[in-house]
Amino acid sequence: MSIKDMNTEGTSNFPEFRRKIPKYTIIIPIVIYLLLYISTVFAAGSEYFIDIVGERLAISSLTGAFSLLSSICLVIMVLYYKKLGFVISLVCISIQFPQLIIWVLFEKNPVDISGLFTNIFTIIMLVIIHSKNARMERGRRSMQKLFEQTATSLVNAIDAKDAYTHGHSSRVAEYSLRLAELNNKSRKECEEIYYTALLHDVGKIGVPSSIINKPGKLTDEEYNIIRQHPTLGSQILETIKEHPYLTIGAHYHHERYDGKGYPKGLKGEEIPEIARLIAVADAYDAMTSIRSYREPIPQDSVREEIVKGIGTQFDPVYARLMLHLIDVDTEYEMKERANTNEAEEEKLLIVGEHRSAVHDGILITPCMTTIHVTVNANSDGIAPTPSMILFDSLDGIVHSDENKVKERLYFEYGEIWFDGRAGASGARKMQTNISKSIYSDIKNKDEYRIEAVRIRDHALIRISDRERTAEIITALPDSSRYLYIGLTGENCRISSVNAVKAKKECPEGYIPRIAEEISYIDEPSGDIPNVQIDGFR
Repeated sequence: MSIKDMNTEGTSNFPEFRRKIPKYTIIIPIVIYLLLYISTVFAAGSEYFIDIVGERLAISSLTGAFSLLSSICLVIMVLYYKKLGFVISLVCISIQFPQLIIWVLFEKNPVDISGLFTNIFTIIMLVIIHSKNARMERGRRSMQKLFEQTATSLVNAIDAKDAYTHGHSSRVAEYSLRLAELNNKSRKECEEIYYTALLHDVGKIGVPSSIINKPGKLTDEEYNIIRQHPTLGSQILETIKEHPYLTIGAHYHHERYDGKGYPKGLKGEEIPEIARLIAVADAYDAMTSIRSYREPIPQDSVREEIVKGIGTQFDPVYARLMLHLIDVDTEYEMKERANTNEAEEEKLLIVGEHRSAVHDGILITPCMTTIHVTVNANSDGIAPTPSMILFDSLDGIVHSDENKVKERLYFEYGEIWFDGRAGASGARKMQTNISKSIYSDIKNKDEYRIEAVRIRDHALIRISDRERTAEIITALPDSSRYLYIGLTGENCRISSVNAVKAKKECPEGYIPRIAEEISYIDEPSGDIPNVQIDGFR
């Protein structure tokens, strides 16, 4: 599931929680109906008898029972399959009319006349049921839309109060929904958790903006006012009588598992489960959101803080589920993104001296990543020399400061220039092959197309312009580290960076091997064989 953010016009993309029966399953009641219809026709014309508890029973006497069951089958299709079921039911019952009319006109059998009127009555009943269903569905959608619009208005009001947490409520709702699904909550419970998390900060509406947006440290008095927002939120939401669960998240999301939270100081399972879940999602978003003084905290540091909070700040169950979400989020998608204008500015990189500026790393995986980029000369007119750095670090950023290199576990494999030159540092080997450009759709001399894929301990980087294609195979030191590429160079302006990742992985043998695979288990083993694991850090 993708992160859904509220848009600026006050509408929203809410997840659909209603359980929908797959349409293909309608084949089951259709088959049952056909069997019952065939049984009805057979029974109506049968002259046979059957013995039941010593009594002879005419098979023809079962005609009414079979007919009733077939009508019930049609009603079920209308109730559970809505419009599709109604249309198919009408078709099923209408195809009987020609045969019934023939029997009535030529055989003049009273049973056939009864069947004709039964079918007419069934059609009327199906139309009434379908019409009532349609009205109820319109009413439900209208009420749901009204509720969503109300929730959106409240969330937009919260975002308008706090300049630094725009989109916070919708992200917390999305993370909470993921945690609920991981814990096998029912669809109804997931729906309640989503909307409760969406409105968990509604109490901030009652806190003065001067306090919420104060850049410096809060005074004790101001902090006490901030601490009142859970109670204010509960008072606001308790007026929504149709959804009493909404107050729980607002009231208790600042409680701590060790009892040191507020406003009630509840401990452990005294805190409602829905609030314990939201507390984890709320803390995660606080760490992974953009602030005026920092970017989102690196993913490994966020993970470490979640681990530290297990059993103290957080419910152990939901903290561990959040750790799972972090571990499978290998590209750190679960964080706040810069707005469109900021993102466009980030796509323009001005590089003076060699590597004086480097684009944020683009993670390379077994799924082919295609990057389109434009490279121009700086205003000084010196010919640009674009390149890319192959590296790994915990935050996906190139570092030169010694402390950052150590802290972020920065490791550099080497550098590749767009003209095909390559220099290995941490990589075992780099091999270059240059040929005529394989793409005829590159028209301008300043346009480049980069394709990059990494399979185990080998990576393939293909750089194409309108004249030639340089293909560089890199033998990495192992299969465990990640591989990022950071665009840089010398005397160049790098812009219009657009990276698209394929959905399918490249096959195992896609990259020709230029070095032997590194193995750490090719050693004598005991009763239990050696196992090499290349997975989560």
